[in-house]
Amino acid sequence: MIKTTLVGHACLLIQSKETNILTDPVWFDYLWEEINVLCPSIVLEKDKIPPLDVLNLSHRHQDHFDVRTLSYLVQDKRILKPDSIVLAPKDDLLLDVLNELEYKNIRVVSDFEPIQFKDVVITPTASLNQSSTAEDDFPEHGLLVSDGEVTIWNQVDSQVNPDIIQR
Repeated sequence: MIKTTLVGHACLLIQSKETNILTDPVWFDYLWEEINVLCPSIVLEKDKIPPLDVLNLSHRHQDHFDVRTLSYLVQDKRILKPDSIVLAPKDDLLLDVLNELEYKNIRVVSDFEPIQFKDVVITPTASLNQSSTAEDDFPEHGLLVSDGEVTIWNQVDSQVNPDIIQR
């Protein structure tokens, strides 16, 4: 059985019997103007975040890819274990930041190529955003997680069409 907990905005904790997955952690306020607020607002209790097996980063928008949070996580050996894997899109800027922060076990994902990890299959899903506008040209992915009993799809910000959904 899969348990999914909304940690904040786009940050989900997905737990199976054997695997803990965290997606798009943003644990600090990245909005600098008082008219913007973090939705949903969160009171993060970091001590309740279990050790992670997988950290998934869907894309580089600041509400999904927070350098301050990532800097914190890479230093917290309780949460981010030495053998934790980091799933990331093929985005040079995003990958450069992860390397600069000294992340290990980075795996660049490809659309619809399943990754078996312990008791789950993780499948990155495609997005049409790469062809939407020149200003929004960056790789991103959604995420299917299945334990054989339950399958969830975190579409994130990905733009999809019927062909992507049917795959």
